[in-house]
Amino acid sequence: MSILRHAAMAFCLVSMLALPAFASPELPVRRFVLPNGLTVLFLPRSQAPVFTGYILARVGSVNEWPGITGGSHLLEHLMFKGTRILGTLDFKAEKPILDRIDRLASQMRNEQALLRTAYGQGDPQKVDSLRSQIAELEKGLKHYAVSDELWGIYQRHGGTRLNASTGWDSTQYHVQLPSNRFRLWAFLEADRLTSPVFREFYSERDVVREERRLRVETNPSGMLFEQFMATLHSGSPYGNPIVGWPSDLDTVSREYMLAYFHHYYAPSNLVAVVIGDLEEAEVRQGMAETFGKIPRRPDPRPVFTRDVPPTGERRVEVLSSARPQIYIGYPGPPPGHPDQYALKILAGVLSKGRTSRLHRNLVQSGLVQSMSAYMYTRALDNLFVVEAIPQAPHTVAEVEVAFQRELESLLTEPPAAWELEKVRKNLEADFVRSLNYPLSLARALAQAEAFRGTWRNYDERARYQVVTAADVQRVAGEYLTRERRTVATLVQKEVKP
Repeated sequence: MSILRHAAMAFCLVSMLALPAFASPELPVRRFVLPNGLTVLFLPRSQAPVFTGYILARVGSVNEWPGITGGSHLLEHLMFKGTRILGTLDFKAEKPILDRIDRLASQMRNEQALLRTAYGQGDPQKVDSLRSQIAELEKGLKHYAVSDELWGIYQRHGGTRLNASTGWDSTQYHVQLPSNRFRLWAFLEADRLTSPVFREFYSERDVVREERRLRVETNPSGMLFEQFMATLHSGSPYGNPIVGWPSDLDTVSREYMLAYFHHYYAPSNLVAVVIGDLEEAEVRQGMAETFGKIPRRPDPRPVFTRDVPPTGERRVEVLSSARPQIYIGYPGPPPGHPDQYALKILAGVLSKGRTSRLHRNLVQSGLVQSMSAYMYTRALDNLFVVEAIPQAPHTVAEVEVAFQRELESLLTEPPAAWELEKVRKNLEADFVRSLNYPLSLARALAQAEAFRGTWRNYDERARYQVVTAADVQRVAGEYLTRERRTVATLVQKEVKP
């Protein structure tokens, strides 16, 4: 990159930092919708001859139901397992074996259903036999498989940052490639959105099951967070862990996941973002000739289930030999409500930086090793969370009392002007920095388009600018009350002599 271009970029960055918080930088985003319903956002950027391709599917753990929890995350893994033309030497030879595996899996699932109770109707040995047969057939399929062919193709053509992630509300896939490989990206991504095969399904399911063991079952902090969320959400599927419940991971089948894919990966449920050194006409034509050929499918069913309003404090304990930890959570207002932004400012006043109230009064005093407050802003709700690790020999009970004292102090001592300004400046800096990274910007544009009505809502700084000290006090008193909170604590097991 030339010195002149470096200077121009630095000038733009400084200029944006100098803008008042309500002045959004104008982004020349081109938005178009393909006939099958897929939304495309294109942002030209000529700083380097590369582009970032980003695909968001509006499906996450909130869309799952009993029996298929963890499905969105498992599906993310399976989307790298090839298609009818990728990842295989001979799909016609594979197909009968895959069908045979599906039939055995159906039998195994039926037998597992009989084993749910202790009345002895099912046969564990039959389940083990069917599982062994499936494993042998999958082993045989390796003769036809080309492992990681998608990633191999991308690497050979200069691809970097190929990755994917799953959250409560969405699943996203992204990669960066040279600009002259745009058509290659469009072809490969459209292909795996059209005809995924989910080969090696049961071995990959075991990989995800092991991931759950590492993240949750052998991780006290992960176990605590899982129980915290399950206790807080009395009805909403947000109470399901993203990685899924173990009984569902043990029994979900390839047929179920293919049906789940076809339902939620409908083109109308996808947003594709392309940012880079490309021409608009090239992007429009390339997307139409690849993504545009994905068959239109019915719109996925929306999620209506919500939590019932809290009627009193909820508590849960997790016993562990690990050091104590505490989560405190409070349901927030609906997404987009003005109080959402006041609560985000409140979180910053409490814990953003070394001059924040919790750091000054609880960390520096030696009561806690670490403590933070933050907002989870999701498609269907908001959640205000406080988490802390006490400094030995202090206890989670002491931390809880101290935090309540800080809340009461805030209700009598409103945030000073400098506290509000510091939080706004931090939010401003985070936002401006994100504009310089195509992946961060693609994520922001896709999330806004998918969940906030239009990509233009990617910049919400103006919402924070109007929050006053009185607003922060009000939301603290209205939302962060004892009767609305859920408290989860990691308690050390008693060691018997």
